[in-house]
Amino acid sequence: MSTTVPIIKQIIGGPSDFGIGWIIILISSVIAILVAFATFSKWLYEKIQKKRRFLKTLSLLTIGTNIDYFKTLLGNPVFINKVGNYDEFIFVNPYFYVQAIVNSQGKIVLFSITTRNKRFNPILNIGGGDFSVKLGKTTFSKLMKEPEKVFKRGGDHGGFDFYSEVYYFGNPGHYLNYAFSINENVYDAFSYVPLSFLENTPDNPDEIKKFRNENIINTYTVIGSLEEKEIEENGIEFGPMRSQIRTLN
Repeated sequence: MSTTVPIIKQIIGGPSDFGIGWIIILISSVIAILVAFATFSKWLYEKIQKKRRFLKTLSLLTIGTNIDYFKTLLGNPVFINKVGNYDEFIFVNPYFYVQAIVNSQGKIVLFSITTRNKRFNPILNIGGGDFSVKLGKTTFSKLMKEPEKVFKRGGDHGGFDFYSEVYYFGNPGHYLNYAFSINENVYDAFSYVPLSFLENTPDNPDEIKKFRNENIINTYTVIGSLEEKEIEENGIEFGPMRSQIRTLN
């Protein structure tokens, strides 16, 4: 025993040294935790601020403006395509895509916002009215009224690519048409697809009800001086195309 105690004291020091050592370790640990917390808080604050800036940017997008205005807000487009008689610009952000359809005068005649991140769910108002949708959260059943028009397209290799409901809200919607869609090219699209969609047969009311209750809107579109016929004839779909998403990923 008499031999062991001095050896232990030699290793850990005297009682006071031992206590001071533990205090130093404790203080160092607290400092490390505080530094980590401060770093995390700064990262979280910057992330929240960045999302707020993006939300503000989306609120400034307006139909009928010039494409240069969109570029000022969103930066340079990643894709520029010819879609029938119109030019299509696709802007890419870590949280969302913006599609702009532009006429020969460079004016925006249609634009779409598609969320590409589960945690980015902007609330988008319909013109000056009280109605709004939350991208990535609102289901079609929340739209309540019957759509003016439905666009849908099956996939090239089975499955389903695109579904959209178009609504007109009159004066509260600034006399514009609005489309609410599922773009299959982003996360968690189409939790349920009616058999009639896949087989291109007449719609079954029960299947449509289930579809609208379960599926979530991920794309919001404002339609300006474009007729439904032009949208169909020019093959315009709302949001980015699969070939574009595949290139980015």
